[in-house]
Amino acid sequence: MFRALVLAGALAITSPALGQPAGTGGASAVADQFFARIRSGDVTGAYQSLGRGTLLDQKQMELANVANQTDSMLKLYGKMIDWEMMSENKLSDSYVIRNYLVRTERGPVFFNFHLYHSPNGWVISNIYFTDILKNLMQMQP
Repeated sequence: MFRALVLAGALAITSPALGQPAGTGGASAVADQFFARIRSGDVTGAYQSLGRGTLLDQKQMELANVANQTDSMLKLYGKMIDWEMMSENKLSDSYVIRNYLVRTERGPVFFNFHLYHSPNGWVISNIYFTDILKNLMQMQP
């Protein structure tokens, strides 16, 4: 059973949505970039990219810890096949919560992202993952 939580006020994955209205298309690009790096085997890089240019740069130990947890999860569940958005809760034009199903060789893993449209584009401000759907559903606002 794996669970991980990364909280930060400002994270540094920016999307092509720079300077555009706060539609959620850029949020999709941010999540897709994160998952694509993990699928390619660059788990550490996926998490390190979250902190570039933000306060999270100062929390490298926490990022390394959650990257190690994700890597351990993938060793248990097998290679990531793909991902799909399960739900989106748009709290405002600039803040959305999304749940993703990540399909692996041996079963599903669920990710919860809080995405914020900062002045520089969409960023992930919170990540949680679990292999227990009930845990994910209990987090819903």
